[in-house]
Amino acid sequence: MPLRILILADPYCKPAYTPRLRYVCDYLIRQGHQIDVYTEAFEAHDFEHHYPIHEKPLAYNNTFQWALHAFWSLLTDYRNRAFTKWVNQQVDNKAYDLIFCTTFSTFPLRTAHALSKRLHIPMVVDIRDIEEQVPGRQYQNHRQWWARPFSLWYRNINIMRRNRALKQAHAITTISPWHVDFLKHLNPNVHLIYNGYDPEQFYAQDIPTETFDIAYIGRLYPFQNIQPVQQAIEQLHNPDIRLVCHTPQHQPIPIHQVGDVLRRTSIAVVLTSAQTHGMMTTKFYDALGCEKPVLCVPSDQGVLAQTIQQTNAGIATDNIEQIKHFISDKYNEWKQQGYTRQPVIQKHLFSRLYQTERLEQILLQTTQPTISIIIPYYNAATTLNRCLDSILMQSYPHLEIILINDGSTDQSPIIAQQYAIQDSRIRLVDVPHAGQSAARNQGLTQAKGTWISFIDSDDYLPQDLYAELVRNIPPHTDILSFGFERVNEQGQIIYQRKPHNPYRYTVPWNKLYRKDFLDQHHITFVQGMYYEDVLFNIDAWLAHPIQHTLPIIGYHYVANNHSTTATKHPEDQKKLFTQLHKRFKQHTTCNNTWLLIYTIIRLKLHFLRSL
Repeated sequence: MPLRILILADPYCKPAYTPRLRYVCDYLIRQGHQIDVYTEAFEAHDFEHHYPIHEKPLAYNNTFQWALHAFWSLLTDYRNRAFTKWVNQQVDNKAYDLIFCTTFSTFPLRTAHALSKRLHIPMVVDIRDIEEQVPGRQYQNHRQWWARPFSLWYRNINIMRRNRALKQAHAITTISPWHVDFLKHLNPNVHLIYNGYDPEQFYAQDIPTETFDIAYIGRLYPFQNIQPVQQAIEQLHNPDIRLVCHTPQHQPIPIHQVGDVLRRTSIAVVLTSAQTHGMMTTKFYDALGCEKPVLCVPSDQGVLAQTIQQTNAGIATDNIEQIKHFISDKYNEWKQQGYTRQPVIQKHLFSRLYQTERLEQILLQTTQPTISIIIPYYNAATTLNRCLDSILMQSYPHLEIILINDGSTDQSPIIAQQYAIQDSRIRLVDVPHAGQSAARNQGLTQAKGTWISFIDSDDYLPQDLYAELVRNIPPHTDILSFGFERVNEQGQIIYQRKPHNPYRYTVPWNKLYRKDFLDQHHITFVQGMYYEDVLFNIDAWLAHPIQHTLPIIGYHYVANNHSTTATKHPEDQKKLFTQLHKRFKQHTTCNNTWLLIYTIIRLKLHFLRSL
C-alpha cells in the first residue's frame, strides 16, 4: 500500500547535497509512494528531482544576523521552533501516514516530534552522525572562530535536545553497528541502514590508466591524517606512484564525476581515526562499489576496519611498512593489467538500493501498526477454535494475539497451545482464576501493540476486519467503534447494530483503543465485579478521547445462556451504580455530567427490560 510520507530534512548542502536522502526519495517515488520534502534554504541546488522540495527562506541576510540567529537558537531552540511553525502552516489540511526525519545533528528533530504528536502519525528518524562519535569538541571544529568558545555548551545542549526527540521516535535508523549499540540506550527500536554506494554511479569497470594514482576524495577533518600515506609513497621512490587529493579547496570534482575518477584510480584512500567511533564514511562505500582497493589510514580498530576485513575490500592500518607492502602489491597488479580491481565479498549487501529496500520495509512496518488482541478464556474448549480461526484468517498480518488462561480446568489450554505452535504471533499467559477483569488487565500489561482489541472466547470476527479498521482509522483517533451483530450458535443473525453515537454501547469488543491513551490515563478494568465493561468505557470516556465510529459489522456476538449479560446479578448491579455515582461526584464538568446521566438512565432501562 503506497504511503504518504512527510519528509523533514536538514538543508541540502554541497558537495553531495545529502546523497543518502536523495537516493531514498528517488526510490520511494519509483515505488509509488507520495512524498513532500520540507527543509531550510541553504545553497542553490541543481540536481534533478521528481518530488516537491519546500524550503523555508533564510531568516538572516549577513554573517552578523546569522550569528545572532545561531546564538538565540542555542538559548531557545529558535531555529527548530520557527521551522515547526512554518511547516505547520505548509501542511495544514494535508494528510500523511508517516513522518521521516533525517538529520546529522538535531535539526529538525523537534519539528518532527511536534508534528508526530499533532497529527498522531508515527515518526521514523534517520540520524547520520552523532556528537559522541568524535572525541571532545572536534565535531564542532568546523564552526567559525568566534563560536568555538561556546562549542562545549552547544554540544551538550544538542545532545539533550536530540535525546529528548529520539526517545519518542517510533523507529530509528543509523549508519553503523556502533551507532546502533549507542542509540539503543535511548530507544530499543534502532535499525542499521548503511549509507552504501549508489549502484548507478559506483560500479566496477576495468579502465587501463597511464599513471598509478592513489586518490583521496572528500573533506579533510582535523582528526584525519594522510601523512602515513605520503611517507610510504616517498619511501618507495617510484615515480609512477602519485598521491592525488580532491578536496573542496584543492582540485574539487563535481559529485557526478566521483565514480568516473574512482574507476581510473588504482587505490582509494579512506581517512579515519582510532579515536572516532562508527565512522562508516561514504568514501569506503564508493570504492567498494567500484571494486577498488581501499587503503584505510589509520585503522579505527572498530566497525570500519572489521567491515574492510569482512568484505576483503583492502587494508586498515597506520603501519608504514604495511602500507608500503599494500601499495607495492597493487602496483604490481597495475603493471601487469593496466588497472587494479579488488575481489570484494558480498558487495551487494552495501548497495544503496539494497539498504533503501530495507528502509522501505521499516517505514511500511511502522505505518502498519501492531494490534494487540486480548482474549481471556475460562473453560472455553467448545468455542475457542472458532474464535482463533477467525483471527488467524485475518488478512492483516501485524497482530499480537494474547491468550490469557483464567485458570481453566477443561481442554482449552491444550487447544491454545496447539494454536501457539502453529502461529508465532500467539502468546500464552496463565493466571489463577480471578475473573475476566483480572485476565484482561494482565493482557493490557503484556500488550506491546499500538492498538488494543478485546475479544471474548465464545465470539468470533468477520473476515478482513483489522485490514478494514487500519485503512479507515482517522488521524488523532483514541477510540474507534464499529458495528456488530448478535448471532445464535448456528451463525444465524438475531440483530445488527451500527453505532453512530460512540457512547451508545459500553462493551469493549466493538472498539479499538489506542494503547498509549489507555496507559496515559491509567485505564484498566475494575476487578471483583460483573459489568466491568461499563466502568472501563466510562473511565475511558471521562478522559475525553477523540472518538470515531465506523459503520461496518466488525464482530459476531454469540448469544448463549452463560454470558454475563444473560445472567442477572442484582448485587453487582448495585455495585455498578455505586461506582457510577462515585464518578458522578468526582467529575462535575457539564460534558462529564451529561455522559454519566445518559449512561445511568440507559443502564437502568436495560436492567428493567431484563427483569
